[in-house]
Amino acid sequence: MARLAASSAGAADRTIGLLFDARSAYDVKVLRGVAAYLGEHGHLTVTLDGDAAARRTAVLDSPRVHGIIADLNHPAMSRLAGASRVPVVGVGGITAALTTRVPSFRANNVQIGDLAADHLLAAGIASFAFCGYAAPTSAAWSDERERAFVSRVGARGFATAVLHLPASPHDLDRSMDRLETWLRGLPKPVGIMAAHDALGRRLLHACRVLRLGVPDEVAVVGVDNDDLQCHLCHPALSSIEQGAVRLGYSAAQLLDGILGGAPVDARPHLVSPVSVIARRSSAATVDDPEVARALSFIAEHVADPLHVADVVAASPLSRRALEQRFRARLRTSIAESIRSARLGRVRDLIARTDIPLKQVAALGGFLSVQHMTTAFARAYGETPAQHRHGVAKGAAARRR
Repeated sequence: MARLAASSAGAADRTIGLLFDARSAYDVKVLRGVAAYLGEHGHLTVTLDGDAAARRTAVLDSPRVHGIIADLNHPAMSRLAGASRVPVVGVGGITAALTTRVPSFRANNVQIGDLAADHLLAAGIASFAFCGYAAPTSAAWSDERERAFVSRVGARGFATAVLHLPASPHDLDRSMDRLETWLRGLPKPVGIMAAHDALGRRLLHACRVLRLGVPDEVAVVGVDNDDLQCHLCHPALSSIEQGAVRLGYSAAQLLDGILGGAPVDARPHLVSPVSVIARRSSAATVDDPEVARALSFIAEHVADPLHVADVVAASPLSRRALEQRFRARLRTSIAESIRSARLGRVRDLIARTDIPLKQVAALGGFLSVQHMTTAFARAYGETPAQHRHGVAKGAAARRR
């Protein structure tokens, strides 16, 4: 058990117990967010537990622990947190957060599924698949991502092939056989969302065994942006940074407020993902050269006052013929492809730069910040300013 101690004037010293698996890359990111909050509020002392159940129980029973932050994705920790006599704030978990009736912060899995679908749709892929887990309580987050991905792809008129693998590492050999059989039977080229990076890495390994080209035949995007997992495979895995650092910071902030007398807001708080971190595994191309040319033209001129007529003028096809090919290959229109490209550019600029929003709007091809804000909020459920604020918190925590 490790201790981090700090003190400051003006607030009562308190001890917070942390119930996390310190071997998990996701949990480590969450703990970075907690650490960032600690750095700003020195009256907190932290007891960190990441190992044996006996030590977890010791944290819960300690009279010196005033509150707890727990990873509700772990059933054992969720049960312990639910039995606590001190205030608890959870991170992750879906059903767990309801059964323990504690306030919690978790990733917006619907937006994660939407981001993965949009990323693969923009690549011009016409066949889609999802690889995740069956839906016991411990894998409910996988089920949410799956449903969002299937719905988003379905809105474009595409079906999604789904594979559920056992979560237990003891079934690894058998699950790899199932995975290879499934991959072999999918129509190619195919874009696959993996529920998280560990599954994405297994998918890429199976592709190498089957000699399937990545990304030409199989494009893959995962979730978590676990740098080690993403680069322990070839090619490197594209992944969604889901904002785990921001989750940890927000959980610590809420618990500190509760310990200071603020009312308990016992509901799940959703945190938006940051963006897709694109790597080689999803750099797929459209099999129609004229559609591919049009998409490249859109990407190159997204900051311009671009109209459908401009895209058509850059193509040897008539507007009717090009629209028909967009519908046939991408199940969308040229105008919608322009809008998606603009929103993708804006989200990336907000996440990766500190460029003023007025300039972001211009670089994304929007006529005004208000126009950009309206379109962004409609697409992602938060304003560009709110998204930037959340991303900035996460970035500050990672630098600590």
